[in-house]
Formats: sequence, structure tokens, C-alpha cells
Amino acid sequence: MKTLHTLLRSTTFAASLLAAALAQAAPGSAPLQLEGSGPYFRLTLPASLHTLAKDPELSDLRVRNADGLPLPWAWQGEDIATPATRKLSVPLFPVPTLTESSPTAAINLRIRADGSLEWKRQGSSPQSSPPAQADWIVDTHVATGNLLQLRLQLAPQAQGLFPLSVEGSDDLSHWHPLASDVAVLQINNAGQTLLQNQIDLGAARARYLRLHWLQPTQAPQLLGAELESFEQAVPPAPALQWTDAWAPQQCDASACTWRLPSGLPVDALRVELAETNTVAPLRIYGESPVSASAPIYHRHRHPLHGLRHREREAAATTANDGLQRSLLADTVVWRLTPGGLAEQTTPALMLDGSHHTQLRIEARHAVSEWGGRPPRIRIGTRSRSIAFLARGAGPLSLAWDLGKPEGAAVSLATLMPAGKLGELGTARVELPAVAQPAAAASSANAPSPTAAASGDTGDHKPWLWAALGVGLLLLGGMAASLLKQIRPTG
Repeated sequence: MKTLHTLLRSTTFAASLLAAALAQAAPGSAPLQLEGSGPYFRLTLPASLHTLAKDPELSDLRVRNADGLPLPWAWQGEDIATPATRKLSVPLFPVPTLTESSPTAAINLRIRADGSLEWKRQGSSPQSSPPAQADWIVDTHVATGNLLQLRLQLAPQAQGLFPLSVEGSDDLSHWHPLASDVAVLQINNAGQTLLQNQIDLGAARARYLRLHWLQPTQAPQLLGAELESFEQAVPPAPALQWTDAWAPQQCDASACTWRLPSGLPVDALRVELAETNTVAPLRIYGESPVSASAPIYHRHRHPLHGLRHREREAAATTANDGLQRSLLADTVVWRLTPGGLAEQTTPALMLDGSHHTQLRIEARHAVSEWGGRPPRIRIGTRSRSIAFLARGAGPLSLAWDLGKPEGAAVSLATLMPAGKLGELGTARVELPAVAQPAAAASSANAPSPTAAASGDTGDHKPWLWAALGVGLLLLGGMAASLLKQIRPTG
């Protein structure tokens, strides 16, 4: 009986191992936490879901109830057509500098009936030279759609980094912040010019902008401004979800390389220089195997993604060491401590939402320009949200890596045929954060640890099938041995 008990215990242990392997091999899922009365709920998806699902575009996403039945769901706020853009010169007006004692300094401007600005008669003449310490009002009322980018023309004698904040208003009286951590840069040295004069406005809406210099005594003189905007208004872009800061896996004399989590869209990038008082002109490339097709972009994307996708389509890609490269940005990054101010760093670089295997950042001359240590990066991914209709027993769950057609996304109009039915409840799901791929992989398209931890069962987890086979053989052998032990003797 002791032998029988031992065998039974061993068989139970083997069965538990087999069950664990089967659970790992099953498609991934996570429970949903619901708040609100429903029956419609809104769920903002964690960025790490792109790395866990078999399809980075999340076509294999499903919502299920406790009985395993699929629930109807739809994407929210996506597939918006990308409007045309326009560029035009816009008027600039110098105004008294904002101070802590006069945060709403008098503006000697008035709004005409057509929305344009003119000087009040008692104010300074626009032909007179603006004071050296002046903020600026930018008349953007001609933009019919969202504001995308402002390009400033600095006077040639303006040399250095000029941090500023940007506010928006529709009436010159009530202002709201648009950007608080931006700067323009102009440095001439040995016949070469470093210039970063663009301010990303993030598809904001405002008839007028106010530029406030954070170092008024060193404010640059402006000679002009050019505005880029959509010709039609679109909803605001979704918020960004940021990864932790990652060090590169490899560096040489001219560039550093970061392996990227499989399937993660690169909508934005922060380059964090290791040392203060560093300015670095650089080029950013996305790299993928030559055998792959052209870079994959969001099929469901905000118009800002579509715009940047269109801007990058003309960028040439070249094969190098089994990889094709796509230029994502040619820019200048900095980490500076201007006198009397907090440390200033480059704002986030807005990219096109494409998927790549690696990210390569090249120095204009040599990586030694970056200091004694390489920079670290953070990747920003636009949030995506779904709405679903809850029914049946709970708890509900979010599932991925499901190839069955049942439960795929429907249109929002199909999900809500009667229009908005009161306020949507809120759903939440807890998933592991995006993890940087291991540095030891020798192939550019090796699977990442994030994908391996996701429950993806394709060709990425052969050990699971080996474990299943061994488990079955072990169970069979133990069962045969057990039968011999308990066979009645004649």
C-alpha cells in the first residue's frame, strides 16, 4: 500500500505539471474589474497588450463572460479620416512679459470682427521695435482645424537654448496651457548651425497662442512664424502610455541600438541623455528584417499617426546586415541647465506609430558627443479604448490570441444602435508592464521575453509542447506501473 500511495502521489504531481503546461499553452486572458451600472463599459487597453497578443493590431482580442461566451465590443474613437494640412505664415505681436506679479499683463490688442488682431490705438505701433524682453502673441485664427506645429524664425544674433511655455486662448482673456516643457535652439559654431525651431502643438484648438519665455532677459527676437494645421477639426489624440527607461544593448563609435518588444507601436520617443549640458544632433532609425514587408503602421490610428505615416512614406529604406532601415526622425536633443532655471530636456519626439524590431540612434559625428555613457530611451504608445456590452454571469474577462471569428470587433454603430445610452461604465484590467527584450539574442527577429511570457502558443514556445509530451508519457508509465501493483494475484 505504501508503494501504491507513493505512485498515486507521483501521478497526482505529474498531472498537476501537465495541467500547468496546458494552462500555459491556452490563450491568454485576464479578469476585468467593472465600475458603474452599465450595461455598456469602456476599457482603456494597457500598452503591453500589443506585446502579448499574437496580432499587434489586436484583431485577436475578445471579451468573454464567466460561461466563456463572447460579448460584443467595438473600437472607440478610431478610423478617423486624416484631413489635409496647410502651412501659412501667421502674424506675431510682442506683448509685455508675464511675471509672477502680473500673470495677466495687459495686452494692447483688439480682436476685429473677422477674428484677426490689431493694435489698440493707445498701444505701441507694430512698426516700432519690440522690447528685448517680450512675450509674443501669435494670431492663429485662420486655422480652421487643429494646430499641429509652429515654426519660429529666430533673429541671426539669437544664440543658445530658449525655453518657453505655450498657452492658447479664443478671446485673449482666458488662457489654457498647451505646452510647458518646450524650447527652441539655435547655435552657430565653426560655420555649422544647430537649429531646432519647431514646437509641436499636439492637434490643439486655439484662435491665439501666447509664447512666454522662461528666461525673459535672454529672450530671442522673432522675425516670423509659420503654422501647420489640419484643414478640418478632429477629436483630441489619445494619451500616451510610457515604458520604463531602457539602456541600449549595443553601441559602436557612431550609433547605439535598442531591441524593441515585439508588436509595440512606437508613437513617441524620449531620449534621455546621461550627462547635463549636452546637445546631440542625431538620426533615429527603425530597423526590421529585410525579409519583412514595409514597416507596419497602425491600421487603426488617430489622424496624427496618418499624417506622420504619410510624411515617412517617402523616406528611403536600405538593407544593411540583414536589416532594412527607415528614417523616423532627424533632430537635436538636449539636456541643459540654463542659469537660474530647472534642468531643461528635449520634449517627446512624436513618431508615426510603426512597428520595428530594433531602434538605432546615430550620432552626427560620434557617440562620444553624448558623454561618457549612452542615452536611455522611453517609448510612448497611444492608448486604445474599446466599448463592450456586458451580459451573462461574471466575472468578465479580456482574452487574446484567439483565432476564432466569434467575438471579433463590430462597428460602434452596431454596438450602440440607439446611440449613446447614458454614461458608460469603466472597466479595468491588470497586465504586466512592457519589458525590454533581453540583450543576449543574436538574431534581429528573435522572440522577446515579453512575448514569451504572454502565453503565445505559436512557434514561440516549443518547450510547452515538449512538456506536454513528457507529461503524457510520464502519466502513461505511472498508470501502467500502478495497474501492475494493484492487479489481483491468482
